[in-house]
Amino acid sequence: MPRTLPVVCVTDSFTKAGRNETSTKATLIQDYRPELMSAADPPKVTNPIKTVRGDNYLIVPWRKTELQNWLIGSSGKTKEDYKAFVAIDGNSLYTKNGKLGDEAIDWRQLTRQLRPLADRDRGIVEFSVYNFSIETSADRVLGWALKGFGEQRAGFKTAYVAQSMRGKGKFWDIIDAATKTMAGREEGDELAVGNELVQVYPVQTFLSCLASGNADCVVRIVPRLNKNTGKALPPEIHQAILQTVPKVTTARREKVVFLINYTKDAKATVDWFRKQGADDLARELGFQDSGWSAGEY
Repeated sequence: MPRTLPVVCVTDSFTKAGRNETSTKATLIQDYRPELMSAADPPKVTNPIKTVRGDNYLIVPWRKTELQNWLIGSSGKTKEDYKAFVAIDGNSLYTKNGKLGDEAIDWRQLTRQLRPLADRDRGIVEFSVYNFSIETSADRVLGWALKGFGEQRAGFKTAYVAQSMRGKGKFWDIIDAATKTMAGREEGDELAVGNELVQVYPVQTFLSCLASGNADCVVRIVPRLNKNTGKALPPEIHQAILQTVPKVTTARREKVVFLINYTKDAKATVDWFRKQGADDLARELGFQDSGWSAGEY
């Protein structure tokens, strides 16, 4: 793995509307990998994953990929440490006045289902809670409860909790959309193609599909944008994107997501990109739709 530099950033959205996430993890910036500067070899594939559905959650056995380090977050550990991802319908956990329900989750059932994936020495579980319509101040309490549950009862060394406080759609509709997109596909390693300016990833796993809003391709702009370039990305980055994206083979060509880090000096350019530039660039690349995630630090 490349060396990593911990940073603090505010993450926006994989949709045009925006989604605010709070997480116990630090975001990491990675150096680019020179060996990935040309088209990648066909990825090694595995059998389709088998998920487990509860009444208001979905358990996904997790073999973390390079792309997921950026979509879901990186702990700086190897991908084999990641054992389980649990998506939870946050709206089902709260009463109408925003308080946590006493029996919001069947903890006993969830324990039984997670234990086969647990690893007390190295295992990591992530709980991703979708709170799309409930106004609550109890999200911190829920975060503490899930972290304690994952580490003390479910049997994992580390539990991370991320909560999405804004967004669109119903929980199971979002899950089913990602399931439909990945139907019939074998999961791949999601290796990047690119250079020191851009890294481009094919979306080849259910979790990346879910985390990117059903994207087919993810473009990570490597340098932090640090100046206003008006209604345009820096020309060398724009050109690198146009040259690199066609090298990546995707199952569809419907949606591309862009990942950007920037300083406040580049805010005007990033604001333009959110409102118009991402859509324009997506069409230039032959995609129908776009999404973005922009972190200022």
